[in-house]
Amino acid sequence: LEITLNNKKSYKAKLIGTDSKMDIALLKVDADEKLPYAVFADSDQVKVGEWVLAVGNPYNLNSTVTAGIISAKARNLDTSGIQSFIQTDAVVNPGNSGGALVNTRGELVGINTMISSNTGSYVGYSFAVPSNITRKIIEDIMEFGNVQRGILGIEGRELNGAASKELNIRETQGFYVNKVTKNSGAEKAGIKSGDVIMKLDNQNITSFAELSGYVNTKRPNDEINVTVNRDGRKLVIPVKLTKKEILNYEFYGLELEDLDATDKQRFKLKQGVKIKEITNEKLAPYAEELKGSIILSIDGVKATDVETISRGLGSKTEKEGVRVELMLRNGQVMRIIL
Repeated sequence: LEITLNNKKSYKAKLIGTDSKMDIALLKVDADEKLPYAVFADSDQVKVGEWVLAVGNPYNLNSTVTAGIISAKARNLDTSGIQSFIQTDAVVNPGNSGGALVNTRGELVGINTMISSNTGSYVGYSFAVPSNITRKIIEDIMEFGNVQRGILGIEGRELNGAASKELNIRETQGFYVNKVTKNSGAEKAGIKSGDVIMKLDNQNITSFAELSGYVNTKRPNDEINVTVNRDGRKLVIPVKLTKKEILNYEFYGLELEDLDATDKQRFKLKQGVKIKEITNEKLAPYAEELKGSIILSIDGVKATDVETISRGLGSKTEKEGVRVELMLRNGQVMRIIL
């Protein structure tokens, strides 16, 4: 690894840590002089319509700067990792990834990471990881050596006109809680199925991307004030975030957990979700066979991790059938409908 500065000076770099889920790595250089640096802006305070500059090296054109505005915040692109991008119309092309997105004061608003394009080149919109998420990842890697992920422990769906009509509720904005995970901070604090989350601390919540984006800036054991609408009453409930790794996900009578490194090596898989326990009566005759097997996809969506599955199934009820592709302990792949 080598880092070249704007003055053409190069340094050997050391990899301190990575977060593949958010597509960010932390590198370190030993320099014999003080280096210039950028300061972090508060990305939660960025306004749609605000001017920004994107810096990068597209097509090997060193130190290119393009200008644009913030087109949208908390944009969900259905990627397996981050779900809360800043969208801009500043020109970003291959080679810009990892470059800074700054405001007019030169403060870091985000890290340019991808474009939406049918051609592979810029056609109108680009996306950046918000600086608040970036900063938290960097601080976690420096302090703990890995990223500390906290979760609320809820599943559900974001509201709109059609969803509100289907659920027979008045609110058309917010996040509807379908299910609360056992032993999570949300359950312990008293959040219930049917609650509509309106705010996390002072941040308004109108989508899943806004909810996950805010939670991704926090650590396990951090406390956040969750404002919910419960049957027309507004409640503010303090919730202590739980560590993601200690919770299992239960759905359709299957208790699931993320794959560890040993299972990935054994099954020669990069991703998947392991069936830890079976409480579904219909599957009882096959429990021994299915226990310990790996779910590869559900309804055609790859089972990257427990979080991906809970997000994909959050809006479903157990009356709806889902198609599951899984790998048994003997390596055989089979498909079942739950």
